[in-house]
Amino acid sequence: MCSIFGLGFQKGHKVKDVKAVKDIMAGLLIAGQSRGSDAAGVAVTSAKKIIVLKDPITGTQLSKSDGFERLFSNDVKMDTPNASSPSPSTLSILGHCRAQTQGTYMNNDNNHPIVADKVVGVHNGMISNDYNLFQIFPEMNRKAEVDSEVIFRLMSLCIDKGKSIQEAVQIAAKQLTGWFACAAVSKTNPYTMWLFRDRTPIVVHHYKQVGLIAFATAKNMIDDAFKHQSFGQPTTIVIPQESGMGIDLWSGDFTKFEFGGDLTMAKGKIH
Repeated sequence: MCSIFGLGFQKGHKVKDVKAVKDIMAGLLIAGQSRGSDAAGVAVTSAKKIIVLKDPITGTQLSKSDGFERLFSNDVKMDTPNASSPSPSTLSILGHCRAQTQGTYMNNDNNHPIVADKVVGVHNGMISNDYNLFQIFPEMNRKAEVDSEVIFRLMSLCIDKGKSIQEAVQIAAKQLTGWFACAAVSKTNPYTMWLFRDRTPIVVHHYKQVGLIAFATAKNMIDDAFKHQSFGQPTTIVIPQESGMGIDLWSGDFTKFEFGGDLTMAKGKIH
């Protein structure tokens, strides 16, 4: 079992203290390692780039590492962008603590967040038909051994074929055999954070007072990470089983959707 977690910062958010964000993410990494201590990682998204930090160490070790310190000193920015002057401010942060199943944690490509062309994502669960899907769709260039990679490669392939990111999630999720809860961002539209699951849990809290979204595998992870913060009482947003949600951090829209759509299996074509 692994854990996923992260934050999304809405347009006009009132979270200005980088140290507070660092402490929350450290808290999530520490809380998450009870579900996976083989590796840990985070991905920081802005309008211009996605920066990934991951290592075959525990969440606690990552939270105390020089790389984590540099990430929050140099790359996490809490300035609020505006329509006339988009800035490289941080839009979202995804995190993961891994319990190794398929693919050794000593190969860092197997650890999360996973970078798959246009998509960066984290996954809790296990996919059993990844080898089959990579054979059916040879356009997907497999980099690692971990089963999770196929989820985000499928999404990226769908985007390459002209599908919207929501369609990419719907189509990819429909093809998977196994179980999963995922969070992902796309380089083609970094302003939206995508959460989707089968029966595997994702807990989502919306701190409306400050314009902050938090998600995690379990509620206690969020509670532990936020116990020293004063962001008001959150609203819980439910993502039903076999569905997903696109959180548009710019517009404030929450778009829920069910899985659906098909990949044409013959010759790996998509339509």
